[in-house]
Amino acid sequence: PSVEAVGLVLMWFGCGLFLLHLPFITWRLLTQGPLPPPMMGTLGVYMAPASICYVGWAAVGGTTIGAGSSSGGAGFGVFLLALAALTWIVSLLFLPRLIMVGITAPNPSYASVTFPTDIVAMAAIVTYKRYASDSAMMAVFCWVLMIVATFT
Repeated sequence: PSVEAVGLVLMWFGCGLFLLHLPFITWRLLTQGPLPPPMMGTLGVYMAPASICYVGWAAVGGTTIGAGSSSGGAGFGVFLLALAALTWIVSLLFLPRLIMVGITAPNPSYASVTFPTDIVAMAAIVTYKRYASDSAMMAVFCWVLMIVATFT
């Protein structure tokens, strides 16, 4: 098989696993009460998979084998981008608590927040390169997302 075909299979596998687990992880975060301080850093990890799936979708969608409906089409890309933005916003809502806990009881796990913010910024860059010429609103959204993700 070609590299593009392997990439397409891996993209669908990763997105499938992520979409399968997301409701359970979200339910646990919302219903189990506050996380203990040493686990607060894992909240940052919550936002990474949606952005990784989106960047993977954009990479595969740019190949000849991933063009069109085999990679889910533009609708699936918009869905993944919206999901990436939503999980990022949910994670940002927990950021003040993470900062407060980090000041009183620093923990190395809090560094796990850095990668997800980087991949959100990468998703914004990919989106900007792909759609900025189509929509001024999308270009503004991407720039705001890149700036905020960079400084959080």
